[in-house]
Amino acid sequence: MVRGVDAVWDSGIVVVVAAGNNGPEPMSISTPGISRKVITVGASDDNVPIELSGNKMIDYSGRGPTLACIKKPDIVAPGSDIISCNALKNYSRYLGMKDTSNTAGRNGLFRSPLRLRFNSRGEKYNIMYTSKSGTSMATPIVTGAIALLLSVHPELSNRDVKMKLRESTTDLGYSWSKQGCGLLNVEKLLQ
Repeated sequence: MVRGVDAVWDSGIVVVVAAGNNGPEPMSISTPGISRKVITVGASDDNVPIELSGNKMIDYSGRGPTLACIKKPDIVAPGSDIISCNALKNYSRYLGMKDTSNTAGRNGLFRSPLRLRFNSRGEKYNIMYTSKSGTSMATPIVTGAIALLLSVHPELSNRDVKMKLRESTTDLGYSWSKQGCGLLNVEKLLQ
């Protein structure tokens, strides 16, 4: 898998991968995040009100270095309690379904509800959206920031993007093995 992402990187494409949720032990970065070339993203605390210290690292985020002594992750981003689309295997069964909740449209047909419910494990969910935590939720945030950067500076190479990303972070005061270069700072990235 590392050879695969390295080949994609070598073709000029920006590759962003999750650090994995095998932390907090050292050398717990998951494949393909161990690649020297790709941008590896760990999860940081996203300052939700229930947290007592606003920039504490998520305990499960993969930590560096890699077994080959490569400094990873490259960067961290919010990864806790991220609301995202819910991938439904049988989404089509909900289309046109009668909705008796207060989220129904004028014709009473199902529309996108924002009201969250809780499953048996206490996780928030609803039919269209879900709340998840992990490095796989932090990674799209970094990818979105990179998309913004490339929309302003399409001439940047993948290496330029990685360097600019690293240079524009906010230091959380943790070791490299926990935070990489630091927390994603989109405002600084786009300057």
